[in-house]
Amino acid sequence: MSMFDKMPRKVCPVIFLLDTSGSMVGAPIGALNSAIENFMSELIAKNDSNPNVEIRVAIMTFSNEAKWVVGGEELLKPEDVQNSWNDLEAGGITSMGTALSALNEKLSDESGFLNPASKFISPLLILFMDGEPTDDYKSALAELRKNIWYKIASRVAVGYGAANDDVLREFVGKEGIILHTLNPEEIIKHISYSPEKSKSERRLNIREMEEAINFVAEFSSAARKYRGLTAEELKTILQIIGNVSSRAINPVHTSQVFDDEEW
Repeated sequence: MSMFDKMPRKVCPVIFLLDTSGSMVGAPIGALNSAIENFMSELIAKNDSNPNVEIRVAIMTFSNEAKWVVGGEELLKPEDVQNSWNDLEAGGITSMGTALSALNEKLSDESGFLNPASKFISPLLILFMDGEPTDDYKSALAELRKNIWYKIASRVAVGYGAANDDVLREFVGKEGIILHTLNPEEIIKHISYSPEKSKSERRLNIREMEEAINFVAEFSSAARKYRGLTAEELKTILQIIGNVSSRAINPVHTSQVFDDEEW
């Protein structure tokens, strides 16, 4: 068996940011709890049908403070989340800025849960929010926008109650999606990057491009040194080189810092 016959599945992080402030007391927090449980069922089904990508989950709540209720140390399988889920309670203010700062910290290659970076593909960030932020979210968002994982993520904001769509648009950017539904099927189908796409169907991001180029260079160097490649091995190497050179880097995967007017 060739080393290329069975590659480990990439991990697609699905990260939820849930507003659990006082305006969510009663029916709204009940609906949100049900939606999250239904979401896990949808994600389990997607994992079962996809041999190339495995979805893992983290969930943050924010009210008086930001708290990782799922996946604070590492991303979890959706079935593990479903089996251990405890209903959320609502109360307090809407510390969105605190939540964005906590998200930025966890999206760090060095100290976050997306490490090593080569294991992961672009995250899905899903914000559920009711009402208005009560803290300085703009400065926290400005820092988050510099984060490469945030830039390459698919971003969806779900507004309910008295949610301010202008704030939601600031979070998702011009390429993101704003919805007003708690139906998981409706939310998932509007996500611009589907985790069901295989590695051969999507464009390489910068990390993967560098990884592939370095691998080919090292492999080629070893081949020159030891010779004796079989025809099948040579064909495999040429295919890798062809695939790398033929795929363009998606503009959203660059490391540029976007101006405010682009959002």
